[in-house]
Amino acid sequence: MKKYLLVFLLITTFTNAQNKIALQYDVAGNQTSRTLICINCPPENEENPKDSEEVEETEEPKKEEKIEESIVETPFQDAAISYYPNPLKEELFIEWREMSEGNYVTTVTVYSLSGQSVKKQPVDKEANSLTLPFREYPAGVYIVLISYRNGDERTIKIMKQ
Repeated sequence: MKKYLLVFLLITTFTNAQNKIALQYDVAGNQTSRTLICINCPPENEENPKDSEEVEETEEPKKEEKIEESIVETPFQDAAISYYPNPLKEELFIEWREMSEGNYVTTVTVYSLSGQSVKKQPVDKEANSLTLPFREYPAGVYIVLISYRNGDERTIKIMKQ
């Protein structure tokens, strides 16, 4: 009896609606969007057939607009940051544009995965690019934190070979 009850509970647990996350990446391997997809969920656009007949008789049917509910993260909406190469061997080149008028990059800090600050580089307010030497650092993954004047920060992950 206990076995049947356990099987019944497992079946009901796995047949309920489930969610799946679909991720999209750019050519550099950075995540550009995240979409929540519901599996086994009833369609949201179910209409009562009786109501749809009344609409057809009285007025023209409206074109359905497909609205997709999703959770989308666009990491750099306001700030365009480009960097290369990744993975790198010797130097990292970073280029950016201002987020808004008067908001410029103040510092670029490199952190190891353990959280240690490896290098902190102040940036001139007229500059829009920076070359960071990585020759003396051991191979591994590093986080580059780009700090703006208004307090905003952007991070990028870099792999050193």
